[in-house]
Amino acid sequence: DDDDDDEGGEDDKKDEEEEEEIIELTGKDLKNRVILLENVISLFACQYTARGLLDADKLTVMTMVTLRILVRSGEISKEQMDMLIRAPPDPNPPPMPENAKAWLSETQWAQLKSLESIEAFRKNAKLTDTIDQDNMGWRKWYSEEKAEVADLPR
Repeated sequence: DDDDDDEGGEDDKKDEEEEEEIIELTGKDLKNRVILLENVISLFACQYTARGLLDADKLTVMTMVTLRILVRSGEISKEQMDMLIRAPPDPNPPPMPENAKAWLSETQWAQLKSLESIEAFRKNAKLTDTIDQDNMGWRKWYSEEKAEVADLPR
């Protein structure tokens, strides 16, 4: 009988040792923890999703997921995301420079003009102005087999 009491006491001690201490987070610590958890969960969800995709589809799907995350975090607007995905052509684009006509279509030029409604594409200089100024650099980038990983012209 005494042996049974000792074993029960040891089990209680083990249970107490195994219980984790609950830490109360408030304010900035709680916010930082939530941000960390969101980032880790997003990373693992993306990696898990990518495992089931064909290589040819991974870039497209990860771009879509990334854009959704950016919209949700408020870093870009839904309108900007739609602009990047759909690339609607500008209904009244200015004339295309002569040096770009050899490698860009009129529709592509109009789409580039519409992208300039997003601040990032007009930050230092308008996208279409840089294409006009560095036509050879942009043409080379455009011709790259894997343009998505090639360096953009300066």
